[in-house]
Amino acid sequence: METVIKARTVIKDFLVLALVSTIPFTAIYAQAETKKEEQPFINFTDPLSLSRGKLNPINPDSLIYPESVACEVVTNDWGWSSCVGLEKLIYSHIVGIDSTVVVTPDSQGYVSFDDWNDGDKDSEIEDIWDALVEDSKEQSKRAGVTIRPIRWVVYPTLNSDKKYLYYAFKVRWGDDEFINIKVSLFDRKGYVPLMIILENPNASEEEIRSFVEQSALSYIPSKYTSYSSFTSGDKIAAVGVIGTLAALVGVKYGKGFFATALAFALIALKKLWFIIFLPFLYIGRLFKKKNK
Repeated sequence: METVIKARTVIKDFLVLALVSTIPFTAIYAQAETKKEEQPFINFTDPLSLSRGKLNPINPDSLIYPESVACEVVTNDWGWSSCVGLEKLIYSHIVGIDSTVVVTPDSQGYVSFDDWNDGDKDSEIEDIWDALVEDSKEQSKRAGVTIRPIRWVVYPTLNSDKKYLYYAFKVRWGDDEFINIKVSLFDRKGYVPLMIILENPNASEEEIRSFVEQSALSYIPSKYTSYSSFTSGDKIAAVGVIGTLAALVGVKYGKGFFATALAFALIALKKLWFIIFLPFLYIGRLFKKKNK
C-alpha cells in the first residue's frame, strides 16, 4: 500500500524565487490555505535513475516524491518560480536527513582541481564568505527579517579521491538557526549538486561529514561519465573548484557582485515544511503499518 499524504498546502504572498537566479523573499510568513487532496509517495527501495547516474537507496523508509508532487511542493510551498533545475526530491534518504534535493547537473565541463592546492585558497574562501555575509544584509532588508550566516560548521572540503566538494554553515534566520549543506559530485561533464536539509539543526561536524559521505557514495555516475573517464578533447570548465564552491554557496565569484543562495529559501521555509508535512507523513506511515 502506498504511503499517502492527504494535504496540499499553497503558500501565498511570497515574492517568486527563481531556482538558479537570486531573487530573495519579501517575507517568510504567509497565509497558508490547505486543500485536502491525496499525494502519493513512492517507496525508495530500488536505484533511482538520474540524468547522469543513479542514486542507491539507503534508508528502507525513504520516499521519493512523484515528479508532479515534487514540483507542486517547491513552487507552492517553497516559493520557487518554476521546477526548472529540480531533478528529484527525496524524503529521508538517510536516517537523520529530512530532505535531499537533487539538482539538474551542471554541464560547464570537466572541473580541474588544480586551484584547490593554490596558496591563496583560504583567502579566496574567506572572500566568498564575506560576499555571502554582505549579500545577506541586503536580503535581510528585502525579507524584513535578519538573515546572518554565522560560521562554517564544516569548512569547504574537497575529497579529491572520491571526487566531491562539500561544506556546511550555520545561518540565523530571524530567531532560528539552521544548517545549510551542499555537495558537488564531480563528473566528466561538470558536477551534480545535492542540497541536504537535516532533521537536527545542531548536528555536529562529524555527523555532517558522515551524512555527506553516505550521500556522495550512494550516487553512481553512468558509464563513461565518471570523473576518471575524462579524455583529451573533453570540454574543460572555465572555473576550477573555487569557482564551483562560489556557485554552490550562491555568490558569483570574481564578478564584482554577489547573489543569494537558493539554500536560504529552503532554510527559511523549513519551519513551514515541518509544520505542514511531517504530521501527515507520520500519520500516513502509522496508517500503512496498521493495514499491513
